[in-house]
Amino acid sequence: NAGKLTYIDTKYVVHVKSLETEEEQQYLTSSYINISTDSLQGGKKYLVWVQAANALGMEESKQLQIHLDDIVIPSAAVISRAETINATVPKTIIYWDSQTTIEKVSCEMRYKATTNQTWNVKEFDTNFTYVQQSEFYLEPNIKYVFQVRCQETGKRYWQPWSSPFFHKTPETVPQVTSKAFQHDTWNSGLTVASISTGHLTSGLKEGSYC
Repeated sequence: NAGKLTYIDTKYVVHVKSLETEEEQQYLTSSYINISTDSLQGGKKYLVWVQAANALGMEESKQLQIHLDDIVIPSAAVISRAETINATVPKTIIYWDSQTTIEKVSCEMRYKATTNQTWNVKEFDTNFTYVQQSEFYLEPNIKYVFQVRCQETGKRYWQPWSSPFFHKTPETVPQVTSKAFQHDTWNSGLTVASISTGHLTSGLKEGSYC
């Protein structure tokens, strides 16, 4: 139960308590927080809960027990560039990467013409020891949008979709045309945890709780 909006200034404190060392850490936030797992030195098992306080009083959420290995996901994947190559059949190559240290990763890349509503999805099993290259055979003179997301292979939780990356295919395909690096934000390779104060549910960003 997420409760009701009060429209009153509310202070949220996220409590993270190790079940192995009993050490407790507190994080002040407004809606969610990214916590580096480097700062979680109390093993793998934790209790997490949120305390909310305003002029009406104070309430605490139910405690959630988590195990870091169960909810870890890779750090954000980012599409860096695209090029269209005039081979026998023209093809577009999308270059993308992640700073994750997780070895076995499953990813999805979705794409569509910007005028369409329906996404096409390609699936990949990979590791990030090198920049990834994904090939697509697209219609000429069309603007496309691409996004990618990954999860640790066999795990439940996915990254959020990456920032949209736009690429317009040439009208008449040259030998090589490049789309320069573009994305809204780059998430560093630091392992972080995201905890939402609205719904205290788990789902990690290497490792992150959302």
